[in-house]
Amino acid sequence: MNKPKKFVGIDIGSETFFAAIGAMENTGWKIIVRPTEFQNTVDQLPQFVGWLNKQNLTPKNCILCMEATGVYGEALAYFLVSQNYQVVVEPPLKVKRAFKVAGHKSDPVDSCQIAEYAYRFCDQLRFWQPREEIYEQIKALLTLREQCVVQRTAHKNANHALKRKVVRTPLAERIHEQAIEELNHHIKEIEQEIEHLINQDPPSKGLLKNIKSIPGIGSI
Repeated sequence: MNKPKKFVGIDIGSETFFAAIGAMENTGWKIIVRPTEFQNTVDQLPQFVGWLNKQNLTPKNCILCMEATGVYGEALAYFLVSQNYQVVVEPPLKVKRAFKVAGHKSDPVDSCQIAEYAYRFCDQLRFWQPREEIYEQIKALLTLREQCVVQRTAHKNANHALKRKVVRTPLAERIHEQAIEELNHHIKEIEQEIEHLINQDPPSKGLLKNIKSIPGIGSI
């Protein structure tokens, strides 16, 4: 990619985020706009784009980089892409390894480092694009299924231990068994919904069919 003139580092928090702007000048890399704090709420995101405009940043002359923080940065990434900005979402560990540990770490400091990271590794960055809706739904369902499986295993182990005790507790055993039965129902329901979503999307259906043709590979 052609290296843009300016780089925005964004450090995401659950309630707020910090953004700093850096650029390469004659004297070297420099933070030209110090970290600024913004509210991390959907209704406040247009204010952030307004701030970018005041700094003369356009979708064509800058890259905005943030760390992958799950749901906390999702709304911002979606909004920025909808405004045609070039957004990069990098693994936190990858950014961390690019810098030596020195001094006091804070959100404002991290935003400056993220901006520098984007500049240094510009030729390796890949622009973030939202997943298609079907994949977002499948991802959420797979996460929920995994949580149900973990809970089911916990109930099975606890019930197995109870049944080995000399003094039995029928109520506790019954509650565990009911929980296991309910979780089995939920897991089956989730798997059916995932299959339904895939069947609605011919490319995904074909891809799954090809993958399942590999020995030892199942739907999940």
